[in-house]
Amino acid sequence: MMSSSIDFLENTMKLKVNTDKSKVAKATEVKYLGFTISDYANREGTRIIQVAIHRKAMDRFKDRVRIYLNEIGGWSVQKCLELLNGYLRGWVNYYALAGSRWQFQSLVKWARRKLRAKIWHQWKTSKNRFKRLMAIRPNQWQVAGCLIYARSHGTWHMSAFRPLQSILSNRYLESLGFPDMLQMYEEAHTRLANRRIREVRTVV
Repeated sequence: MMSSSIDFLENTMKLKVNTDKSKVAKATEVKYLGFTISDYANREGTRIIQVAIHRKAMDRFKDRVRIYLNEIGGWSVQKCLELLNGYLRGWVNYYALAGSRWQFQSLVKWARRKLRAKIWHQWKTSKNRFKRLMAIRPNQWQVAGCLIYARSHGTWHMSAFRPLQSILSNRYLESLGFPDMLQMYEEAHTRLANRRIREVRTVV
């Protein structure tokens, strides 16, 4: 199959094939410019085939976010977000072609947790954490619960603690400058879909 495909492309189509980067495989097993093809059945049993983000691209996204939101780094949260936002906007616009919204939901959830871990670590002392949390939401019982839980749990576990997530809510993170990646994706994805519709109408 591989040899016949190369023969057709090079001899008939007059194209140059890079054999080191070429292979014959199922579409769902191939990575191309960070994308792949997703083939699955939804809850209703309907088969869904769509463009998706390859898992390696998602791993690279997490690696880059870790660099910007490293808990032990010396940058302030504001500085980290200033540097991170440009990357996030470019990344979302590039991968907006993917129709797999659930992948963006997963990455956004993870990135928010990473940011909460960064904030919690930078507040350092219990006294400062109490002061900061009370300034956001003056609920002594909820704040006290966070501080008690923190005595036996590290920063990453704290970032998933529901009372802390409630105080450092998505809206609070957005007020600091963390963009709404899901909204960015939906807007960019819609623009691409509308552009394709206009192109099809033009051709017809």
